[in-house]
Amino acid sequence: MERRALLALGGSALATTLAGCSSLGDADSTTPRGSTTNPEQTTTETPSASLQNGSFESDWQGWTVGRRLPDDPNEPGTQPVASEAGVSTRDASDGETSLRVFIDGSQDDGTVWVQQPVDLSQYDYLAVDYQVSTSFNEILQAAVYTGPEPENGLEEQQFDRSNSLAGHDAAGWKTFVYDVTHDAEGIVAVGFNIVWETGAVGFLDNVRLTNATPTTVRPTTTPTTKPPGNLSETSTERTP
Repeated sequence: MERRALLALGGSALATTLAGCSSLGDADSTTPRGSTTNPEQTTTETPSASLQNGSFESDWQGWTVGRRLPDDPNEPGTQPVASEAGVSTRDASDGETSLRVFIDGSQDDGTVWVQQPVDLSQYDYLAVDYQVSTSFNEILQAAVYTGPEPENGLEEQQFDRSNSLAGHDAAGWKTFVYDVTHDAEGIVAVGFNIVWETGAVGFLDNVRLTNATPTTVRPTTTPTTKPPGNLSETSTERTP
């Protein structure tokens, strides 16, 4: 899109949807508000045989951040809409940390992701745990890509956005599984795309490549011993 601005790749990490969050301010983010780079990042220029730091337990090791963002409507032609990526201890599907991403949706458009080079030839599946919502109002979309690294960087239309973060039976962590069809060195990219005119935060975790059907997690509504009429509790269940 003509109004997009490509920010330089920097180091960071993302997550799933908390709609309507127009501001950040979490003390658990390792990058400041509005930051586009992380000086502590560690990147791998040569694709490795396996994915590194898939649960973001070692800060940014292995990952860099990419952004495709439209112009800020208040600063047209001078800067893109605000975004932030950080490693968060607020919630995690695996370990103690996850990737948290914020995107300003003023233009109801924009994609933020993390990526790393990997030799994809021995893998059949990519699995990613995203936080999902029971709301049917889709604000953020899961954005996932496996394949050769485009010469001019990834564009929104190259991401698989078929798995919805909204409209689920229960809220919580859910695994989305994607086929890996590229049989050579390439990149893994996971993140979020925004499709609503608001600010939103998303969380993702436990990014893994496998050559067999991966173990998955999904949120389930668990009955309680409370009297009828009370809200049920939500738990996370692992499924083979």
